[in-house]
Amino acid sequence: MIKTLGKLALIVVLGISVSGCAQRASSIEPEYVSPITYEKYSCGKLHGEMNRVAARVKKISDNQDGLAVKDAMVTTVGALVFLPALVFLAAGDDHKPEIARLKGEYKTIREVAQKKQCRWARDLPPLK
Repeated sequence: MIKTLGKLALIVVLGISVSGCAQRASSIEPEYVSPITYEKYSCGKLHGEMNRVAARVKKISDNQDGLAVKDAMVTTVGALVFLPALVFLAAGDDHKPEIARLKGEYKTIREVAQKKQCRWARDLPPLK
Protein backbone atom coordinates (compact mmCIF):
# COMPACT_ATOMS: atom_id res chain seq x y z
CA MET A 1 0.00 0.00 0.00
CA ILE A 2 2.78 2.47 0.92
CA LYS A 3 4.72 1.55 -2.23
CA THR A 4 1.62 2.18 -4.33
CA LEU A 5 1.09 5.60 -2.72
CA GLY A 6 4.76 6.43 -3.24
CA LYS A 7 4.53 5.54 -6.93
CA LEU A 8 1.32 7.53 -7.29
CA ALA A 9 2.91 10.56 -5.60
CA LEU A 10 5.91 10.29 -7.92
CA ILE A 11 3.64 10.17 -10.98
CA VAL A 12 1.70 13.22 -9.75
CA VAL A 13 4.91 15.17 -9.05
CA LEU A 14 6.33 14.33 -12.46
CA GLY A 15 3.08 15.30 -14.14
CA ILE A 16 2.96 18.64 -12.34
CA SER A 17 6.62 19.37 -13.02
CA VAL A 18 6.30 18.68 -16.74
CA SER A 19 3.05 20.58 -17.24
CA GLY A 20 3.63 23.52 -14.91
CA CYS A 21 7.08 24.67 -15.89
CA ALA A 22 7.76 27.65 -18.08
CA GLN A 23 9.57 26.80 -21.30
CA ARG A 24 12.99 28.15 -22.12
CA ALA A 25 12.68 30.84 -24.79
CA SER A 26 14.82 28.89 -27.26
CA SER A 27 12.27 26.05 -27.30
CA ILE A 28 9.31 28.30 -28.19
CA GLU A 29 8.31 28.01 -31.84
CA PRO A 30 7.47 31.13 -33.86
CA GLU A 31 3.84 31.93 -34.50
CA TYR A 32 2.75 32.52 -38.10
CA VAL A 33 2.74 36.19 -39.10
CA SER A 34 1.45 37.17 -42.53
CA PRO A 35 4.05 38.80 -44.79
CA ILE A 36 1.37 41.20 -46.05
CA THR A 37 2.03 43.34 -42.98
CA TYR A 38 5.58 44.10 -44.13
CA GLU A 39 5.48 43.88 -47.94
CA LYS A 40 5.15 47.65 -48.45
CA TYR A 41 8.01 48.46 -46.03
CA SER A 42 11.28 49.77 -47.41
CA CYS A 43 14.52 47.98 -46.57
CA GLY A 44 15.28 50.73 -44.04
CA LYS A 45 11.93 50.39 -42.33
CA LEU A 46 12.25 46.59 -42.32
CA HIS A 47 15.67 46.95 -40.70
CA GLY A 48 14.23 49.19 -37.97
CA GLU A 49 11.40 46.73 -37.30
CA MET A 50 13.87 43.84 -37.22
CA ASN A 51 15.97 45.64 -34.60
CA ARG A 52 12.90 46.52 -32.50
CA VAL A 53 11.58 42.95 -32.55
CA ALA A 54 15.00 41.40 -31.86
CA ALA A 55 15.58 43.72 -28.87
CA ARG A 56 12.16 42.88 -27.40
CA VAL A 57 12.68 39.14 -27.91
CA LYS A 58 16.06 39.37 -26.18
CA LYS A 59 14.58 41.20 -23.19
CA ILE A 60 11.60 38.94 -22.60
CA SER A 61 13.60 35.80 -23.45
CA ASP A 62 15.94 36.59 -20.58
CA ASN A 63 12.90 36.93 -18.30
CA GLN A 64 11.39 33.71 -19.65
CA ASP A 65 14.63 31.76 -19.14
CA GLY A 66 14.87 33.06 -15.56
CA LEU A 67 11.30 31.92 -14.95
CA ALA A 68 12.08 28.49 -16.43
CA VAL A 69 15.08 28.11 -14.08
CA LYS A 70 12.99 29.24 -11.11
CA ASP A 71 10.22 26.78 -11.99
CA ALA A 72 12.71 23.93 -12.29
CA MET A 73 14.20 24.78 -8.89
CA VAL A 74 10.79 25.00 -7.20
CA THR A 75 9.74 21.71 -8.79
CA THR A 76 12.88 19.98 -7.58
CA VAL A 77 12.60 21.36 -4.06
CA GLY A 78 8.87 20.65 -3.99
CA ALA A 79 9.34 17.08 -5.16
CA LEU A 80 12.16 16.38 -2.75
CA VAL A 81 11.18 18.37 0.32
CA PHE A 82 7.72 19.82 0.34
CA LEU A 83 5.10 18.76 -2.19
CA PRO A 84 2.78 21.78 -1.61
CA ALA A 85 5.60 24.08 -2.79
CA LEU A 86 4.65 23.04 -6.33
CA VAL A 87 1.65 25.38 -6.24
CA PHE A 88 4.07 28.29 -6.60
CA LEU A 89 5.11 27.19 -10.09
CA ALA A 90 2.79 29.71 -11.69
CA ALA A 91 4.23 32.58 -9.63
CA GLY A 92 5.80 34.40 -12.61
CA ASP A 93 4.62 35.81 -15.91
CA ASP A 94 5.03 33.31 -18.71
CA HIS A 95 5.97 35.23 -21.87
CA LYS A 96 5.47 32.27 -24.22
CA PRO A 97 2.65 33.83 -26.32
CA GLU A 98 4.54 37.10 -26.81
CA ILE A 99 7.81 35.33 -27.60
CA ALA A 100 6.05 33.12 -30.17
CA ARG A 101 4.44 36.15 -31.80
CA LEU A 102 7.66 38.17 -31.88
CA LYS A 103 9.66 35.25 -33.26
CA GLY A 104 7.03 34.98 -35.98
CA GLU A 105 7.36 38.68 -36.75
CA TYR A 106 11.15 38.38 -36.90
CA LYS A 107 10.93 35.38 -39.23
CA THR A 108 8.48 37.15 -41.54
CA ILE A 109 10.45 40.41 -41.60
CA ARG A 110 13.61 38.42 -42.41
CA GLU A 111 11.87 36.59 -45.26
CA VAL A 112 10.36 39.78 -46.71
CA ALA A 113 13.72 41.59 -46.46
CA GLN A 114 15.49 38.72 -48.21
CA LYS A 115 12.79 38.63 -50.91
CA LYS A 116 13.31 42.39 -51.45
CA GLN A 117 17.06 41.70 -51.56
CA CYS A 118 17.91 44.08 -48.74
CA ARG A 119 21.71 43.96 -48.38
CA TRP A 120 21.63 43.71 -44.59
CA ALA A 121 19.34 40.67 -44.72
CA ARG A 122 21.45 38.46 -47.02
CA ASP A 123 23.08 36.30 -44.37
CA LEU A 124 20.81 37.12 -41.45
CA PRO A 125 20.48 34.07 -39.20
CA PRO A 126 17.14 32.89 -37.89
CA LEU A 127 16.23 34.04 -34.38
CA LYS A 128 16.88 31.42 -31.70
